[in-house]
Amino acid sequence: MRTRLLGYGLLCGLLVGCGTLSPTYPTPSSTTAPASPTPSSTSASVSPEQGTVTRVVDGDTVDVDIGGVKPLRVRVLGIDTPEVFGGKECWGPEASAFGKERLAGQLVSLEIDPKQGATDRYRRALRYVILSDRSNYSILAVETGNAYNYKKYPVRISPELGAAEQRAQVAGLGLWGPPCFGKTEG
Repeated sequence: MRTRLLGYGLLCGLLVGCGTLSPTYPTPSSTTAPASPTPSSTSASVSPEQGTVTRVVDGDTVDVDIGGVKPLRVRVLGIDTPEVFGGKECWGPEASAFGKERLAGQLVSLEIDPKQGATDRYRRALRYVILSDRSNYSILAVETGNAYNYKKYPVRISPELGAAEQRAQVAGLGLWGPPCFGKTEG
């Protein structure tokens, strides 16, 4: 009898020591969601919208099919391009053609900037357009001289856009070269 009790005691001691018989309570690390990845310099939201560019309206406005009934009209953040509607401006057609060449039919990610609202006064979604190679269309358009750094509405990547614009100006690219020389208005 004493051997049997000693055996049970030893067995219970081992089981409790291994945690088999002890109650288990969730630890804080097992009940909290895993940490979100840290956004990269081109990423503004943890879960960006993805879709296909169905129409390039001009160099800074596109329509993107994100699986809705109608495409989402997007005003690209951080840039301003010369106009092609309502009074064509110098380099407007070229900036629009650049947008079509780079974006039409492309699968893109749309990312919000925490410094901006979700939409503008025309109800266009305000987003960065991120290409499949993770490059930011705003920076690409500015560094090739197809857009201005839109200083009127500062964005998170304004420093990068300013540097890109400086490089385009120095090199005389796009709207910084002939015939515009940086002057695109009428």
